[in-house]
Amino acid sequence: MNQRETKIHVELCKFVRLAYPRALFHSDTGSGVKLTIAQAKLFAKLRKKRGHPDFMIYDASIIPNPSTLELMVYNGLALELKAEGVKLFKKDGEMVLNPHFIEQAEYLKDLERRGWSAKFAVGLDMAMKEVDRYMKGVTT
Repeated sequence: MNQRETKIHVELCKFVRLAYPRALFHSDTGSGVKLTIAQAKLFAKLRKKRGHPDFMIYDASIIPNPSTLELMVYNGLALELKAEGVKLFKKDGEMVLNPHFIEQAEYLKDLERRGWSAKFAVGLDMAMKEVDRYMKGVTT
């Protein structure tokens, strides 16, 4: 993980602690850490697959769907954090051909199928808006 993403993790955790002190959350800053070969093999055995999101809130929420106005019930929020300026999608809306981003997108889709709100968040501002949207139960 680069320093810009690490800063987003730190600042997002501060924000959630202050704005939502009762929220149960976890920030995974372990990805991108340099490991020995033995450590990397152990970590690979301890996970289902690659691409686990960076930030998780384990509180349920009910959010109105902006297109259908139906209420969506979510088990939790999962965010894959990216540094400001990272381009995830091409102009046509397709994801860039980055194998790591594609793995992460697949993981987010798996979480959505299990009742989670799961998204990419590029930059701290977007991450904070997603947390607010989720915790307040409103759409932006």
